Amino acid sequence: MSRNKICTKCHIEKDEFLFSFRNKVKDIRHKSCKMCQAVTQKVYAAKNKELIAEKRKKYRAKRYEIDSQWKARAMMKFRKDNPESVRRASIKYDEAHREQKREYSVVYSAEYRELHKDRVNA
Repeated sequence: MSRNKICTKCHIEKDEFLFSFRNKVKDIRHKSCKMCQAVTQKVYAAKNKELIAEKRKKYRAKRYEIDSQWKARAMMKFRKDNPESVRRASIKYDEAHREQKREYSVVYSAEYRELHKDRVNA
């Protein structure tokens, strides 16, 4: 059995399920319907783009500092969504550090051979 409710914004009587819960435990619903709330949110977002962007920026910065798992998930998502950008950055890094990588490889190979004489055919 559905109950009807009148939206305070559009003043139309609608089914109660068209109103979001304000408190689900107490079965209290918002006074305006979901459609009117969506319109209100879009208008607010259009008027306050800079404010919303600044809040998002602060939130992300705070999350990035606090949650290392979030940091890892954000990086993996970026890598998945931008494979060409990641590839270009990797190539650029390799070119910039070619000499250092070569030197490290020579030293590491020598150390490995010394430690694993029995495994390496010399």
